[in-house]
Amino acid sequence: MKHITFFLFITTLAFAQKQLTVLDSVTKIPVAYAAINLNNNYGIYSDANGMAIVTDTLVNIVTISSIGYADKTVTIQRKMQVVYLAPKPIQLNEVIVTQAKKIKRKELVVKPKIHKDTRAFEMSRATAQYAFLVPAAKTDAYITAITLPLFKIAFEAEGYPGVFEKIVFRTLVRVEILANNNGLPGEKLNDYEQYAVITNNINDKQFDLKLDEELPLPASGLFVQLTMLGKADENGNLSKELPYTNVDRNGDTTIKFFKWMQPNFPLTERPKGTLTFVKFPFMENSSWQTINEPALHEQKKYPDFNIGFGYTTVSYQ
Repeated sequence: MKHITFFLFITTLAFAQKQLTVLDSVTKIPVAYAAINLNNNYGIYSDANGMAIVTDTLVNIVTISSIGYADKTVTIQRKMQVVYLAPKPIQLNEVIVTQAKKIKRKELVVKPKIHKDTRAFEMSRATAQYAFLVPAAKTDAYITAITLPLFKIAFEAEGYPGVFEKIVFRTLVRVEILANNNGLPGEKLNDYEQYAVITNNINDKQFDLKLDEELPLPASGLFVQLTMLGKADENGNLSKELPYTNVDRNGDTTIKFFKWMQPNFPLTERPKGTLTFVKFPFMENSSWQTINEPALHEQKKYPDFNIGFGYTTVSYQ
């Protein structure tokens, strides 16, 4: 009977899983990394082939979205289901840069803020989005690279008593450019998207990412948005591991929460100018917030916290 019970349990799990494949309705090409909102304050992303697996048995209706497509809400009816998204032209703000002849190239490197203080660091969570401001330059300029400060050790938050460990990680992120809306991240500024696997070894203090192209810096500045899509496998593909987990409390209550994941970022005191914001896009009332406390209860006493991302800009004179 034990063997039969185990078989039935596995069978139930198999049937509970529902696979969605997201395709472009015109080209029938997979829509990579589409956001699949489970409409319960949680969500997942499709992989590079537009495929995602929904394992939550209580989820029957999902809303799927991706930049350049109309949102679509569907009822999950089958174990394997194809969803077609209709292309939708998006209105992007035009950035006009009047550039002189490229006689002299001047580079400005803003270094990231790095420290080792375990009382002040941000523990990233799957699907989280970070946006940091790149202020306007005095002359026409372009952003060419960003630098992520890394906290070299991770904390096992659920461990007792809990220990710090050096952990090698691979995380797939999406880089996008947002408008500066009076000091807050605004709408997407252009159609630029870049995907990268953020990784480290135990000695890395930062991760440097060169952008695929030189992006013009508007007179009002811009925000760089990082979306933590999830863990990446050895080939750089999005892992099938769910970004959230279910925890049973008292045997009768199930609580969901997004999984902690690296990179972890060192936190610094909030400056007057360059700020970092964070949000969780699948939450019902998702909005950009500043970071008001570090991950651990033993914390530095700052009024607000900030992540000191670095960046590189160039100007031509």
